Amino acid sequence: MSVEAVRVSAIIPVYNTALELPRSLDSVLGQAFEGLEVIAVDDGSTDGSPEVCARYAQRDARVRVLIVPHGGAGAARNLKKLSSAERAAENAEATLAEGRCMARIDPEDADLAFLASERDPAASLRAFFKKYARQIVKLKKCFILSPATASVLFRPEEYEGFDVAIVDEASQLSPVELLPVLFRAKSCVIVGDEWQMPPIKHFAAKYERRITAEDGSVEYVLEPELSALTLALRGRGLRTEELLCHYRSKTEALIAFSQRAFYPYMRTFPAPVPFAEGLGFTDVYVPEGRCDKGVNAAEAAAALACIRSHFARYYDEEKGVLHASFGVVAFGEEQAECIEKLARSDGELCDKMCRARDNFEDVPEKLMFFKTIETVQGQETAHLILSLTYGKTADGRTVNSFGQLNRDKLGKCIFNVAVTRAQSSVTVIHSVQAEEITGESVAYIREYLALARRFAAGGREQFVSEPPQAGFVQSVAEYIASCGVERERIVCNYGVTDGSVRMPVAVLSKDLSRAELGVWCEQPAGKKYNYLDYNMRYFENFERCGWNLHRVYAHDWADNAEAEREALAAALKKYVK
Repeated sequence: MSVEAVRVSAIIPVYNTALELPRSLDSVLGQAFEGLEVIAVDDGSTDGSPEVCARYAQRDARVRVLIVPHGGAGAARNLKKLSSAERAAENAEATLAEGRCMARIDPEDADLAFLASERDPAASLRAFFKKYARQIVKLKKCFILSPATASVLFRPEEYEGFDVAIVDEASQLSPVELLPVLFRAKSCVIVGDEWQMPPIKHFAAKYERRITAEDGSVEYVLEPELSALTLALRGRGLRTEELLCHYRSKTEALIAFSQRAFYPYMRTFPAPVPFAEGLGFTDVYVPEGRCDKGVNAAEAAAALACIRSHFARYYDEEKGVLHASFGVVAFGEEQAECIEKLARSDGELCDKMCRARDNFEDVPEKLMFFKTIETVQGQETAHLILSLTYGKTADGRTVNSFGQLNRDKLGKCIFNVAVTRAQSSVTVIHSVQAEEITGESVAYIREYLALARRFAAGGREQFVSEPPQAGFVQSVAEYIASCGVERERIVCNYGVTDGSVRMPVAVLSKDLSRAELGVWCEQPAGKKYNYLDYNMRYFENFERCGWNLHRVYAHDWADNAEAEREALAAALKKYVK
């Protein structure tokens, strides 16, 4: 789960603390964490504390105020009483939003006095953390920081008792970088993906090894190191859990390649509309494209046209706001710089980009970025523009030299990172067709281009299916056909990738471009799915994906046949055109 999605509620009990209250609120509101909510629970104060709370609530949307009858600090800290207070305060339009983490701060706590004292400007942050170690841990139970920063600020003698250390992106950490964190925690959760970028020896790559490609461009060879994640996976004594479900992509088409090539056990949820404008794949073939010293001018021009189209669709001229993010990923630094330079040299487009960035309230790279495949890890965007760059030399020869991508697993990791950044759509710009790529070391690029072309074409080819076994699901499909729906439109075990959580019966539109209705047939517990997961939780995921759903249970289909068939016929009439 991303940091932005986590909600933290800091509950501050208030009773006649008008003088100390501003200091306490300023301290808590000084947090940079975006998911913070401060709930000031006033316990019947008579000294102006309610007015202080109201003043802070007016100027900071993160502050909520609850007024409850006087009952002591213990009552204010009791979650059950807070729930009662919420119901009592509904007439005052006060809302208590539950947080995933609960922190309770007493503004009269003497340990917090250090917050009001003046800090020596010459003192280092490390010295500050050493001097007030006990107070800092009391005030702040959760820290988000890098292993290197943990090593500097958290001296083992003062900070050795953390209950748990959660290490994210462990595939990019070397074992040495992980040690300072392990020494300071009682337990550790290591999270990562072995098909993401490993740690790279950047300086060794830049100054020791270089290669010259067939088009004359010079590239530095990246030298991967053993990651902390890889080392942890090799340790058979460690318990390993695999996260199976993928949620980022709004259409399974975007993850289909990586699921097949790298994540065979991944479970994905098909959308009813795998492809539409702004959703799925767009295949842009540029036959005149040639790569000369790392730059493919024709592909760069095509990428510029895609950026213009993106602004035409999502840019609000009046407000200067871009309503959907985009990112450009090129297979080489020269190509990425060329595309960005073209965008900036277009006066009208450049002005729109600058206005959109100025009016964006978050990190600019979350709205738009220009990256190479080696530097895009960690990014996420709604719409991705991918320039393959390589393929044909200036004299028109097709080559199989794709730089770092020719390097076995490292190349596959780099490629996997690049093609999984999008939430809604990927535009693949290439000047070589899949069939022209013959090198075995880059066969996965050939497969990706073929898959992108198939999904971009739409129609029934974008779906996968399996014939049902004789019985319940087949009976439901046969009944749908008897209602006059063409058999070509009835897809059993509908999915988009081989790892799809299958829809038992999907009824497609007449042009076969989307599913108009999903019939969710109860499935027994088996080796692949847990009964509750499949019949309850996965059903809810399909609802969130935008499906029109009708649920059928096996025993009802057999024991209450007439009513169940009438209900299904009504659903067909409502949703199927």
